[in-house]
Amino acid sequence: MENEFMKRGYLLPEGCKDLSDVTKLKQKQMPEGFLSSLTPNWSFYNPTEKSSQHAAPLPPITKQVFISPGMTVKKLAALLEQKPIQIIGDLMKLGVFAMVDYVIDFKAISAVARMHGYQAIKGA
Repeated sequence: MENEFMKRGYLLPEGCKDLSDVTKLKQKQMPEGFLSSLTPNWSFYNPTEKSSQHAAPLPPITKQVFISPGMTVKKLAALLEQKPIQIIGDLMKLGVFAMVDYVIDFKAISAVARMHGYQAIKGA
């Protein structure tokens, strides 16, 4: 008595003898634009594009902060009274990818500070 699971290749699709036949079968079955449909569409996000439709109005400047050289995300978050994850999210909106202990340049710091109503002043 021979059950189906005892046969060689019982899990393979119909007409396939081994795994190399399966890959050939899958290549034949994929439609023309299949791979292009899998790639993400990032056209909605362009950090260099100045779009007035999607930009939220910035809050008024209420405070000034002095920025020392070598400012990390964690120090900036404490200075702006925000959580580090909020600062990282704001940096990502600007196209800067940083982690908590990364040192940020003054241009990015001033843009993030402006988002939260602060004016950044470069310290010595």
